[in-house]
This record gives sequence, structure tokens and C-alpha cells, in this order.
Amino acid sequence: GGEDAEEEMLPGESFVSREAAMTGHPSRRESLPFRMSWGMAVEWRVRVTDGMRWSQWSLPSAPRGIVPPIPEFSTEVFATFTRRDPTIVKVAWGLCSLPPDYAHLTPSIEYLVYLTSDESSARSVLQAGQVNIDLDKLRQQGIQMSEGSCGLVSQLSLVATDDGDPSLAPPATADGEERAASGEQRVPEFQPEALFSESSPRRVIGKLRQDDAKLISFGPEGSSRTITGFELTVSGLKAELVHRVSVRVRCSTPGLDEPDWQRMRMESNNPLRWSEPRHSPPVLTPRAPPPLLVPESLTIPENRFGRFTQSPCLLLRSPMFKKTHPDDFDRAHPVVLDIKPAGTTDEEYRQVPLENSVYCELEPYGPCRLIHDVPLLHVEVRARNETMNDVSAAGLPTFTVPPLLLEAARGPTAELVLRDDGGVFVQVTWTARCVPKQRPSLAQVSLRRHSVESPTVDMQAFETSLGSVLAELPVAAAADSRGFEAA
Repeated sequence: GGEDAEEEMLPGESFVSREAAMTGHPSRRESLPFRMSWGMAVEWRVRVTDGMRWSQWSLPSAPRGIVPPIPEFSTEVFATFTRRDPTIVKVAWGLCSLPPDYAHLTPSIEYLVYLTSDESSARSVLQAGQVNIDLDKLRQQGIQMSEGSCGLVSQLSLVATDDGDPSLAPPATADGEERAASGEQRVPEFQPEALFSESSPRRVIGKLRQDDAKLISFGPEGSSRTITGFELTVSGLKAELVHRVSVRVRCSTPGLDEPDWQRMRMESNNPLRWSEPRHSPPVLTPRAPPPLLVPESLTIPENRFGRFTQSPCLLLRSPMFKKTHPDDFDRAHPVVLDIKPAGTTDEEYRQVPLENSVYCELEPYGPCRLIHDVPLLHVEVRARNETMNDVSAAGLPTFTVPPLLLEAARGPTAELVLRDDGGVFVQVTWTARCVPKQRPSLAQVSLRRHSVESPTVDMQAFETSLGSVLAELPVAAAADSRGFEAA
């Protein structure tokens, strides 16, 4: 060729390797693998052969990128936390998108969600584990928390009130659009990244695909809006730690290396690498309270609470019902009861009014409370500390009314029957009506000689089932009872 002809390259040889051969030492770039990345354009040429001779190379194509871009987040990662559920945080974010030229690759987007926790910064910076938290010290660091001493950690905002004193401003919205009013004072800048380090433990919550998105309510209560995105509930948060939920996104294809789930190592030079994480606000979980004892339902004893048992009621026992001092007023107690229809969600709980609760001590059960005039027939009850708002688990579903005897006014029917084996029995028949899901478990028969001064004899209670429609009493057993002693 002429002077402008390119020097022919050997198969498998590169300019980097030729540079190393000419200089006598390897190039610094030779050890680095060449990877295409977003923004690099490629020209394509083609030639064909019949097995003998090759055609000329075609002209190069228009330069085009061959690596999909990293998807972009459309919203922040919004978090919700309440002290009532101190081990749960809810996060939500909107769909990620690609540039218009790559919109057809949108179904390949996948999300990686993981949780990061840290104990050292929770104790040293946020004063976790201390009995009395110094809120002034937190303000000096520019920190405020949604629940006072715990909750969502955010930048402190001070606004001037009408009397000139600075006060806390409302926390910023998910999009960060809310600003403090005029007269805002300068406060130290809070850096959420300072609460976490590379050694902070991480655990993967899950992976989501683009087609897993659904309509969700995004934003704080009262100013939320409906968007298409993702909503996750993260449970099992350890107490007295600072946590945050992070989301990474990328375009995926079969055959990609999965990240190291234990150490969350992300290959930064992979063409289809994960994006930088989008973090939720940090959350400080409070100290785990001691579990409250579940109130236990009891059978209401006879000859007790006569005027209250005419209405739907139930008797509960719990050591937490005990009075601090014997002379305390019966109903003035820090532990209150919540009641809801059996099988419904916790949002249906309603506090039992004080006037519908009676305190008593029954042997051998100890402190008890009778709830009367209950407007429900099948209920679940839980105990709650009114001061700390600590909540127990729900007790077993309980019926507030007994099965109804339809023969209560006239009594059961009794007749002698002869069985096939020659035995003579007294057959006592009655009918009971139950509310839905209620089943009779025990029945008891009482008899008395038909005379003026004859005592009543209560037979031992026996188990019943839906299959035992009739229960027969042997004549000999009735004749041997004390009810038939000579008057």
C-alpha cells in the first residue's frame, strides 16, 4: 500500500499489546478489561465471502450506542414509621424510566432492595439506649426525629413563631419541596450518610421487576397522591438501631452475574451495572418494651355479677389489672382494654369505656375485669398501656353471649325409652341456638324430686359435639342420686 495505508494488525493483537511490545514493558491499561459503557458509540462495517475471496468492507454505519443507560428514579424513596409498630417501616417509590430512544427496553428494568443497619452511630449520635434523650444536643447537630426520641431522622428546621421564639418546623415532604417559612434560622447541616459506614450490616429484602409495579398512595398522609410504583413493608427491625432502605436499579438480561448477597459487592465497570443507591430517610427504632400479657377469657362464675350478665359480657384476667395500691379507684388504671370484632384488622379496635368495666379479684385467678354491655357478639380483646402505648397481642376470639336455650321458659322434655339392648333410660331433650361460629362444648343436667322440700342435684357436666344430638341418662344413675332420698 501507499504511505496512508494502515499497518496490518495480526489476529488477536491490539494497539495496547503492540505498545507493550514496542516499549518493552506492559502498558498500565493492559491489565484492565475493556468494557463498553453508557455513552460509547460504535460504528459497524460488514463484508462477505464465498469461501475463496472476501468482498470489500462496507462503509461504516451511523454511530450508535449498544449499552442501555442506567434507569432514572422518578421519585425519592418515601418512608413511613409509627411508634405503634416500632419494628416496621413502609417504603414506596415511583417507577424508573429510560430515555425516549430506549423506552422499548423498559420491561427489562429490575430493582434490588436492601436494608442497612448500624448500632454504633445510633448510640453515639442519636443517643439510642439512653433513658433520657437530650433533644437539645440533637438540635445542635441539626437532627430531628418524627416521634421525638425515635422515628424518621431528618434535617432540623427552625422557624420563628409569632412571639419570636424559634420552634420546630414541619418535616419536609418526600420530594423535598417544603421549605421553612420566612425568618428561618441557620442550623447545622445534617448528613444522613454519616450514620452508616461500609462495615454496616446489610441484608437483601428482595428483587422486583418493572411489571411488579401497581397503583400506590405516595407521600405523607393528607397530601398523598396516586402514582404507579412499588410499596414494601419491612418488618423485623431490631430495636435501638438506625436503619435505612436502599434501592438500586438497572436493565437486566439473562446471564448477568448476581451481586454478592452477603457483602453487596457491585461491579462498577459492568456494562449493565446497578445504579447508585437511592436511600430512604434513616429510621431510629425505639427500645423494645417488655411484652404485655395477653388478657385471658374466663368462665363467669355463678352467683357473681348478676346484674351485668343480663347483657353481652365477658370476664378477663391478667396480672396487669392489679392495683398499685389497694385503695386506688377501681377504674383508674394505666392498662386499658381495646375490643374489636373477631377476625377483623387492628384498625377496628376501639377502647372499652371505663363505665363498661368492673374490677374484681377472684380466687384463684387474681385480678380480673368484667366488660359488660358489649355491642358485639364475637370479639377479640387486647391490653394496652395508656401511658407508653405498648400493646399486647390479641386474645383468643370469645363470644359475649352463651348459647340460647329455646326451652328455657318451659323446660326440656323427659321420657322413658327402651333401647335395643334392653336398657331403660331417661331421654332428656332440649334445643339450643348458637350465633355463627359458636359451638356448644359442655352440657349439664340438673334434677330434683317433685316435692316441696326436695333439694336440687346438679349432675356432672359432660362434653357435647355436633354428632351427639341426644344424650341419654340411665334410670339407675338418676335413682341413685341424692335427689331421690326419702324425705
